[in-house]
Amino acid sequence: MVKNREQDVFFEQSKKIASKNAKEKEQDKQTEKRIFAAVKAFEHDRSTEFKKSLKTTRLLLGGASLLCVLLGVAIACLAPLKRVEPFLLRVDNASGYVDVVKPFTTETVMYDEIISRFFLSRFVSNREAYDWFTIQNMSDNVELMASNAVFSEYNNMITGDFSPLKKLKKANRILVRVKSVTFLDENTAQVRFVKAITDNDGKPTTGYVPTSWIATIKFIYNGKKIKTELQRQINPFGLEVLSYQVDPEVSKNVAN
Repeated sequence: MVKNREQDVFFEQSKKIASKNAKEKEQDKQTEKRIFAAVKAFEHDRSTEFKKSLKTTRLLLGGASLLCVLLGVAIACLAPLKRVEPFLLRVDNASGYVDVVKPFTTETVMYDEIISRFFLSRFVSNREAYDWFTIQNMSDNVELMASNAVFSEYNNMITGDFSPLKKLKKANRILVRVKSVTFLDENTAQVRFVKAITDNDGKPTTGYVPTSWIATIKFIYNGKKIKTELQRQINPFGLEVLSYQVDPEVSKNVAN
């Protein structure tokens, strides 16, 4: 019974297909063509996208390779510019003190340090030296470069009972030779120097041996301190010593 019914359905569908007119058959053909065209276009688009992707990948790989080559060339060109900066360790034979002597070059030099070295050396020379005929000028320079407290300490020393004005008078001088200036930080420095007592002709005075000292100095630059053109000629940048402490540098001879 079921089998006969299926046969009837199949028979009816076959009759409908056979009964299609020429127009409907043409529409079916056009539909099939559009489907095949769509499938073909899809495959073409996929192929085109794949080719574009492959081309982009090749360009990226090529660019990366070129960049690596250029980087290698740049490193090779920079290699001759690499150099080892020599430095010198300076050892004081008397005290054993060691400091680093940096090479003086236009590439590494810091002009603010050069200026500070000059004026700190000048301050120490005026502060520690003595000459009967120029002591007033030295005192004026110390006052111009020092804070009130630092100058007051110096003034008490130079006018006290143990002042070279009373001990050495006109017969002898104290000469100062600055050995080095080392910066502990931007506004703190240590100045190493030697003091020697001589006669007015510069000959060493009998009974006095040269002594080594270290001055630890805290300083700033205060332009407001300079009021006149004469002061500017002596202290053009307004160096002001805020703290000054001097200690003897122990030598090997003393230690032994």
